[in-house]
Amino acid sequence: MDQTRAEIIANKMNEISESPLVGDDLINYIVDKVQRERPEYSRNYIINLMICITQGFLTVFSGPPGCGKTSICEIIANTLGLSDFGNVQIEDEEVHLSRFVPVSVERGWVGKEDFIGYYSPLTNSYEKKNKELFDCIEVIDWEKKHENEIKIYPYVVMLDEANLSPMEYYWAAFIRACDDIHTHYCIDLGGKNSFLIPNHLRFVATINNDHTTEMLSPRLIDRAWIISLPDGTESNNNSIERDSENDDNPESTEANNNGKAQDSDDDKPISWNRMIETFSVPDEAIELPKKYFEIKQAFRDLDIHISHRAEKSIRNYYAIATKLMNDDEGTNSKKEDIALDYAILQRVLPFIFGVGGQYEKELKDITIMIENRDLKETTEKLYRIIDRAERRTKVYQFFG
Repeated sequence: MDQTRAEIIANKMNEISESPLVGDDLINYIVDKVQRERPEYSRNYIINLMICITQGFLTVFSGPPGCGKTSICEIIANTLGLSDFGNVQIEDEEVHLSRFVPVSVERGWVGKEDFIGYYSPLTNSYEKKNKELFDCIEVIDWEKKHENEIKIYPYVVMLDEANLSPMEYYWAAFIRACDDIHTHYCIDLGGKNSFLIPNHLRFVATINNDHTTEMLSPRLIDRAWIISLPDGTESNNNSIERDSENDDNPESTEANNNGKAQDSDDDKPISWNRMIETFSVPDEAIELPKKYFEIKQAFRDLDIHISHRAEKSIRNYYAIATKLMNDDEGTNSKKEDIALDYAILQRVLPFIFGVGGQYEKELKDITIMIENRDLKETTEKLYRIIDRAERRTKVYQFFG
């Protein structure tokens, strides 16, 4: 795929008209679309998903087989209108255009050569392991260089069964982008294949947690949102049940019905600017609540230190989540507590890993402390970690 091909594809995608929805209308539309496929997901839970994907370069979906990890990635892509941008004829090839690229990770991948491909000096060409992914990288490189001239839509790459091989090996070229995505990060794929990676590229990954898979490294965990999907068998007040406020509020019902009535906009993709305006915030001094710093201090007893990178992510997440989420009347949870709850659950708890009586004692102390601060999701996850360890392995870990 040469530059001319990338330009043809990018310009064809640019011809697609974007969704006109903004603000609350956009949120209602997204919530309604996802709930058509996942009616058990609450409004707050869906908003949480969208904030994580918008604000984070990598979002990881963890859960037992059959809980819908792969399908929720596809549902989100369809909801954002990324799955079908039509077809375009390039020379003698008809190319289907999509801004959602599913990649099935294979066991034994050790580098980007397995993930994307490699440059061959013998043929003076790039041997593509995944043509659709390589096309994506060339298109977004072109879009980055012309971003002031065109509309920009999100580009989402799904790493399915991502931990069948060590992510830190085959995904190594992109790990630094978690930190530098807002600047001018560039990846070198060999030869003259050097590409700019723009902010509108996002990765979502699905992982299983058993003896057949690789553990995520602390370096990777520190750069990702780790979302545990409900499997339908455990109590999960915020995630499983719909918000009682939405169920009983006629205005909320009408808003969702309005979303359903807007089928004319179903096929229109949501632009990246709309995503940023709705689910992100500019870097600024955001005040985190006192209970966050109490929790941060408590986790130091487990030798879990929240990095500057993770705290910045928590701060930005909290700033927008407290604006978009609703109080939960069913659990008497305030939206500020719900926002902090999700942030701690998804950016701090994944670091839990330890054995022995002292680790057990300190983890139980933290659990009681967090329970007293009304972080219900985090509390339930901690009790499940403790219960699983005591019944089975005696190893206290988030993944399992």
